[in-house]
Parts: sequence; structure tokens; C-alpha cells
Amino acid sequence: FIILYKNGLSFLANKKFSSLLPYTMPTWSNDPIEQEYLSSYIIAGIEAIQRIWIGRGCRESVDEVVKIALRAQEKQIPIR
Repeated sequence: FIILYKNGLSFLANKKFSSLLPYTMPTWSNDPIEQEYLSSYIIAGIEAIQRIWIGRGCRESVDEVVKIALRAQEKQIPIR
């Protein structure tokens, strides 16, 4: 990821990650269109956190970044 990021190619890994992630995510909605939007929202957040973490030189441990991401998720307004 770091090499891809430094060369402006992280989108390649994220594209593959994004294509697989919806199959491993929970279902938040029975409406497939709404589920697609919600999945895309979560994927974008993960990619943003990844960019910050790599941009900061991976100074925080993976566990620290996961804790931060979970705190961010807890602060989200529920969709329903």
C-alpha cells in the first residue's frame, strides 16, 4: 500500500478492495439501491482513513487506527 500510495496508484488496490468489501459487510438495508449507497459510504471512509494513515507514515499502529475508525463510526447518525 505504501509503495502504491507514494506512486499515486493506491486507487488500484482500493478498487479491488472496494469490489470485495460489499460481500463481507453487514446488510443495513433490504433495498439493494440503499445498500449500495451505504456500502459506498463506508468504503470511502475506509479509503480516507487509509490515505491519512499512510500519509502520516503509518506512525499509528493498526490497532490504534481501527480504534479511531470505530470511534468515528460510533459518532455517525444512524441511517434508520
